[in-house]
Amino acid sequence: DEYIPRELNELLRFLRYDPGDYFRPHMDGSFVHPADHPHADDRSFMTMFLYLNEGYEGGHTSLFATNDENGKVFDVVPKTGSVFLFEHRMLHCGDTLLRGRKYAVRTDIMCTKKPRVDLAPDHNDDGSTNDDTHTVPATAVAEDPHSTPDRTT
Repeated sequence: DEYIPRELNELLRFLRYDPGDYFRPHMDGSFVHPADHPHADDRSFMTMFLYLNEGYEGGHTSLFATNDENGKVFDVVPKTGSVFLFEHRMLHCGDTLLRGRKYAVRTDIMCTKKPRVDLAPDHNDDGSTNDDTHTVPATAVAEDPHSTPDRTT
């Protein structure tokens, strides 16, 4: 199944790091809305971090190129109000906070199954059924009429 983003998860996690606090390398887990939720079965594939302050030392969010701690390649050094999005399957950590206090909010980008468009009606004008129904992704039908296709020469 293909999924497309729908909304932010209403479950927010408020984070506070004090000097000496850190978060070991890990990958985030997927969140799935329960059956009694209005968007039942929507699931997350991406994490959203909202950084709420500056003025601290250390405490970067670090990403790894591989699924081990030796592949560290990128440190996110946030500014107040900045947002960082990344896939759950990316190994990352919260480096040790050395000085000050760090605040952040973490949530998920919730995704829903990509809708399919039925190009053939269930019944023809004469009332007979159509047994050769075909479906295509919605994006194949709802193209932007003002866009021009990419052409290579």
